[in-house]
Amino acid sequence: MKLIYIPDVGFTIDDHLENRIITWNDQREHICKTILKEYSYKRDDRIYDALELSQKRDIYHNDEVFFVLSFDISSNCLKELEIHHGIDVEVNGVVITFGEKMTTIAQKLGIQPTILDDGGTYLFSSLKITISNDRVMGADDDGSDTMDSGNVAYFYASNNIDHLV
Repeated sequence: MKLIYIPDVGFTIDDHLENRIITWNDQREHICKTILKEYSYKRDDRIYDALELSQKRDIYHNDEVFFVLSFDISSNCLKELEIHHGIDVEVNGVVITFGEKMTTIAQKLGIQPTILDDGGTYLFSSLKITISNDRVMGADDDGSDTMDSGNVAYFYASNNIDHLV
């Protein structure tokens, strides 16, 4: 599976079935029952009195892919995409492959990232994406220099990254 990320719009999924576009304005039910109907998912909603802690998300996970779509609490519109494995992501003509060095991705994109998490996360503000290494995602720290960044183990995109800057 390949995903083509389009900043401020959403993304296109290119798999063995067809190309399908998903936008940040798409409703949750439309996505799961129409666009991604061939994929099984688990609904993982957690609604609390403190709405800032609440979340609505669908987890798509099998042996080949693992990604999460998060939705706005009130509007049910798509607001975040997280990819944990199994999907190559194309951004502005650059393919991000899991396991590839994060520094290489930054060079290919031609954008100086903001470094977060002691070097384990690169934020590309203009694209509204982050990439993170496996240490940030919970892997054991091997004691290596964190500024070396490591390899891509996570991809995040959103229509709003204010919470990251």
